[in-house]
Amino acid sequence: MSKKKLWIGIGVVTLIAALIGFNVYKTQAKNGPMDVAVVSLENKEISSNVMIPGTLKIQEEKKYYLDPTKGKIDEIKVAEGQNVKSGDTLYTYKSNPLELEMEQNKLAMESDYLQINRVQDQLDDLPSKEKELTEQIGKEEAKKQIAAERDQLNMELRLANIGLKQNMLQRDALTEQEGELVVTAEIDGTILSLDETVTDGITSEMQTPFIHIVNLNNMIVTGSISEYDSIKLESGQPVSLRSEVVTDKTWTGSVSEVGLLPVDQGMSEGFTTNGVVQYPITVKVEEDITEIKPGFQLFMDIETDRKTVDVLPVEVVQEDEDGYFVMVVEDGSAVRKRVKVGVTTVDEIEIVSGLNKEDQVILSSEPINEGAEVSVK
Repeated sequence: MSKKKLWIGIGVVTLIAALIGFNVYKTQAKNGPMDVAVVSLENKEISSNVMIPGTLKIQEEKKYYLDPTKGKIDEIKVAEGQNVKSGDTLYTYKSNPLELEMEQNKLAMESDYLQINRVQDQLDDLPSKEKELTEQIGKEEAKKQIAAERDQLNMELRLANIGLKQNMLQRDALTEQEGELVVTAEIDGTILSLDETVTDGITSEMQTPFIHIVNLNNMIVTGSISEYDSIKLESGQPVSLRSEVVTDKTWTGSVSEVGLLPVDQGMSEGFTTNGVVQYPITVKVEEDITEIKPGFQLFMDIETDRKTVDVLPVEVVQEDEDGYFVMVVEDGSAVRKRVKVGVTTVDEIEIVSGLNKEDQVILSSEPINEGAEVSVK
């Protein structure tokens, strides 16, 4: 496009704008002063917030994998979706080799007890036996034989007790192994999944878990926050959570932790592409959030500052290429005043400078030209 055509276009646009402004002014002048509503600066407490995207995560979970070295699954005690407490039985194994070992150990201990009882009975009979021998072969010879027999029986008793102790230790070890056949929940939570099709022969952590327990009452939202906002946050600050999926509800939370080290962005110094350092933030969800699933995206609305300032309704403040301004009533005319603004909320905006308490700021849904005659309702 040539410069000549460009300047012609600009001239046409300017002319149209001037005609519209003239017609508005002419209409206003013809109809007399325009009735307008006005507002003034209001000193009140407002807060500034930061909005951060994050991901809903499970803070506490436990996955259970089948262990074929313990045998085959004997009984499943839970169902998918069931709530469990720590210590509740989830499932049990059946191990035929272990059962055989325990039976053999039981028989061995019975044999040890029989042996101990037999030897003890023999020891108890030695006094009467010595008396009989004394009558047959004399006191000294009888005493000598009984002493040798007593020593032999004491040795047998000692060996039997050692054997019993060994078998009791083996019993304890087997009982511990038997206890490992009963798998119990290690956390309170809900059975998120129960996959009975899992192959017993796979023990790798890469396999699908047999049972997955999650604590849905202990959810968190993680995200990242700029270095500027991170210094304004501390543990316990309230957070409002919302989802673009469930649009009619919000949830409450609180700041749990702001990381000491920046997020690893794959770049030196932890900088993002726009040069701002981001720090990890964790928010604890403080109410039931089962309407949405782990992995859903949430927005964290966190209050970073609260102060008492002069404010106006946000709709009365306008902006052009030179900055912000408002229209005020002075001597029956609309006058443009430049203002410096600060914190902005949904409904209000902080006025840092440019206005006095007495200024009547025009509140109008229609455009008003500077210099137009106005009358306060």
